[in-house]
Amino acid sequence: LSLSLSLSLKLTRCLSLKISGEVKNTGALAGSDVVQVYIRPANASVPWPLLQLSGFTRVFLQPRQLSTLSFTLTPAQMAVVRQYDLAKEVQPITFQVFLGGGLPGDPKVRSNTLSTTFTIVGSPTLLSQC
Repeated sequence: LSLSLSLSLKLTRCLSLKISGEVKNTGALAGSDVVQVYIRPANASVPWPLLQLSGFTRVFLQPRQLSTLSFTLTPAQMAVVRQYDLAKEVQPITFQVFLGGGLPGDPKVRSNTLSTTFTIVGSPTLLSQC
């Protein structure tokens, strides 16, 4: 499995983000894999999971076949829960996004995992107002 990743680097609050990746079977046999997308904020103002699974799909590829996969991150997936009133809010945050065949950093995963960052810009906005 070989991957490439592309996405825009700045995002206005309340917009969805499309993540595209190319997956290639570099082996001599047909096979399948589950491609996963995880996000992690670099500077959240509230507690956040270490990694958040934000999308996944199974892909079946013939030998040397290339496929482009797309995932969409919604404002709800990028919102934080404010501690003082439990309201969901989209805040200016820089996220790291990972695309690969498993949990980033897992030594048992034989697929490569790519990562890059994107930033939500603007003032904090309640998710209900998006």
